[in-house]
Amino acid sequence: MVAEALGGANLIHDLGYMESGLCGSLAQLVICNEMVSWIEKMMSPVEVNDETLALDVIDKIGPDGNFMAAKHTRQHYKDDWAPQLFERRNYETWYKDGSKSMRQRAQEKALEILANHQPEPLAEDIVRQLDKIVAEAGINDAW
Repeated sequence: MVAEALGGANLIHDLGYMESGLCGSLAQLVICNEMVSWIEKMMSPVEVNDETLALDVIDKIGPDGNFMAAKHTRQHYKDDWAPQLFERRNYETWYKDGSKSMRQRAQEKALEILANHQPEPLAEDIVRQLDKIVAEAGINDAW
């Protein structure tokens, strides 16, 4: 997927597919979604301005200072991409917290999405347009 994005592709498909598309996995789809979100962030332009460079903060805190305590850091530390599924904790912390595999975390996330996701309803004009297309195509309700 990274190679496709670096090559200029703007569509990554077949997410969650396995065995050349003969079967699929909702857990694998969740894993692929995490990967695509990282690729999307990686491919987005880097904003360079006074706020993002924070040269004034660097000058004020200096080489031996604590940047984690700086207001600027607290305001911006979540601006970057952070995984929701990939494990970044050390082994001891991961183990003490149940040592769930990537597969287990992805399965739990897929089940949570299935149980709780509420899709945004289509706008009425779009529903009318779709109904018109279906009617013109002669597709009956049994289809």
